[in-house]
Amino acid sequence: MFEDACRIMTTESSLRSRSHIVGHLCREIETALHELVPNHGYTGGACPKCGKPTGSHKEKVAAALHALQITAESDEGLAWRHLVGKLARLAHRNGLDPTRPLDDEFDKTWQAFNKALSAVLVRVESNYGQFHEQIDDLFR
Repeated sequence: MFEDACRIMTTESSLRSRSHIVGHLCREIETALHELVPNHGYTGGACPKCGKPTGSHKEKVAAALHALQITAESDEGLAWRHLVGKLARLAHRNGLDPTRPLDDEFDKTWQAFNKALSAVLVRVESNYGQFHEQIDDLFR
């Protein structure tokens, strides 16, 4: 998905819905990150049917940062926190409004997404043993 998002960002300039497509791909990737990272310290509830954590996006990001030992005020922590609420807005139009252009707000969110993704993947790679089972589950 990330490769597709990068390809769309760099080569598909004729797509008017580019910001929305990339927004959806980023949301899917970020959701996978939450599946990958243990939710140590997460205080929200769990779904009674599947056991997955419930609660606000902000709480999930805070728990993931804590689990990865990334401080909330670091560049990486701020980048991930910047995404809270923004990816959904990028992925969806307001009613019948025209598609969102690739403007400064989109670019800031795309850069924050890349910074957060890079930081998380560096932490996961350096602690591969801890995440081995979750990584395997993502590819089943």
